[in-house]
Amino acid sequence: MTQLTADQAHATNPTAAGGRGRRSSRLARRWPSLAIVLVLAILVVVVTAQGKAPSYVLGSARNGTVSETVAMSGTLAPTRSWNLYFRSSGSVTSVLVRPGEHVHPGQALATVNPGPLQAQVSSLQAAVAAAEAKLSADQVKLDGEQAKQAAHPATTSAQATIDAAVIAADQSAITADQDASTAAEQQLATAQANLAAATLRSPAAAIVAQVNVNAGQNIGGGGGAPSGSGGGSNPAGASGSAGATTGSSNAAVSLMNGSLQALGQVPDSQIAQVHVGQRALVIPTGQTTAIHGRVEAIIPTPSAIGGVITYPVEIAWSGHPAGVFNGMSAEISVVVATASGVTVPSSAVQTSGTQSWVLVLHGAHVHKGHRGRGGRAVRQSVVVGPSGGGLTIVRSGLAAGAQVVLANNNTPLPSSTSVSQRGSGKAPQIRKLLG
Repeated sequence: MTQLTADQAHATNPTAAGGRGRRSSRLARRWPSLAIVLVLAILVVVVTAQGKAPSYVLGSARNGTVSETVAMSGTLAPTRSWNLYFRSSGSVTSVLVRPGEHVHPGQALATVNPGPLQAQVSSLQAAVAAAEAKLSADQVKLDGEQAKQAAHPATTSAQATIDAAVIAADQSAITADQDASTAAEQQLATAQANLAAATLRSPAAAIVAQVNVNAGQNIGGGGGAPSGSGGGSNPAGASGSAGATTGSSNAAVSLMNGSLQALGQVPDSQIAQVHVGQRALVIPTGQTTAIHGRVEAIIPTPSAIGGVITYPVEIAWSGHPAGVFNGMSAEISVVVATASGVTVPSSAVQTSGTQSWVLVLHGAHVHKGHRGRGGRAVRQSVVVGPSGGGLTIVRSGLAAGAQVVLANNNTPLPSSTSVSQRGSGKAPQIRKLLG
C-alpha cells in the first residue's frame, strides 16, 4: 500500500487539514475566558467560607465594684403627721389656715361656736358648787350629831341603837355627796376641755396638708381621747402617726412635718436581704437625681398585693431635696450587697441549676472594641457573686482582660430554653448564645 507523507496528505485532502487548524485557533482564543471563570468560582468559594465564620458581640472582663440591689416602687410620705378633730358638735365659726401654710406650736387653726360649750361649763360649775355646798352641810350635820352624842352618851341599849343609826345615815349622806361632787367635777373638766378645744390648735411646727371644714358648717364631734405615735404628745382631739399618709376625710385639719420619707413594699422572697441601716437610692417621679438615704424601719406587718406577700419598708434621708413633695411616686433601690473584683456584663453569664459559665472567645479578630469574627468560643465555668447595674462579679474562673461572648450573630433566638442569662434583679433574659 502506498503511504502518503504529511505534505502529500495535505495536498490530497486540503479541506480536513484546514478544519483542524481552525479548531485549534478557537481554543486558543477561549483560554483567557475560562481562566477568568475559574478565578471567580474560587473567589465565591472563599467569600462563602468567610461568611460562615461566627460573628460575636463581645464584652470585656474588667476589675470593678458591683452593688446588688432590691428594687421596688414606693410613695413619698411625711415622717410625722397629725389628724386633728373637734371634740364636740357645733357650728364652725372660722377657718384660720389653708393647705401649704406653715404653722407653729399652739397656733389656732379653726374654731367652732363656743357659746353652747360655755353655757354647759357655767351649768356644770353651778352643779359642782351645789354638790360641794350639800357635802359641806351634811358634814356639819354629822359633826354636830357626833358632838351631841359625845356630850350625852346613851344610857340604854335602845338609845345607843338609835344614836348609831343617826350617825350611819349622816355618813351615808356624806358618801353620796362626795360621789355627786366628784361626778360633777369630772363633767365640768370635760366641758372645760371641750370649750378649750373649740379652738383647734397645732400640736407642733408643721405644714397644713388638708382642711376639711368650712365656716358655717355644722360638724359632729369625733376626736376621742388623745392618741398618737412617733414621739411627742398630742392635745385633746389630735391623733398622730409616724410614716402614715397624711390626710383624713374625717379630720377637720391634717398636718404634716416638713421631712419626707419613701415607703416601699418588699416581697417576702426578698425581705430577708433587707436590713435597717442599709444604703438606699430613691428617685422620685420626674427627677433625674437620686436621693441617698438608708433603711429606717421594716414594718413586720405583711400585706397581700396582687397575690404576693409584701412588707412595708421606710427609707429616710436628711435634708429637704428640692422639687420633692408628699404623695409623689418613686423608684427605690436598697443596696443589699457590694463586692469588688472581676466583673463581666450580666448577660454574658449563663446559669443552669447551680452551675454558671461564660463563653470566652479565643483567636478571634476583634474590631470596634465589642465585635469579633472567627475564633473559638470556649465554655468556662465560673463562680459568680452579686449582680447590679448590668454587671456581675466573677469570684473565680475568669481573669480580667478576657473577651466574653454576649451574643452569636449567627445563632437565631430560640423559642424556649432552660438556660437563662443572669440579669440585674429584674426578670431573667432568656437567650441561647451558642448551640
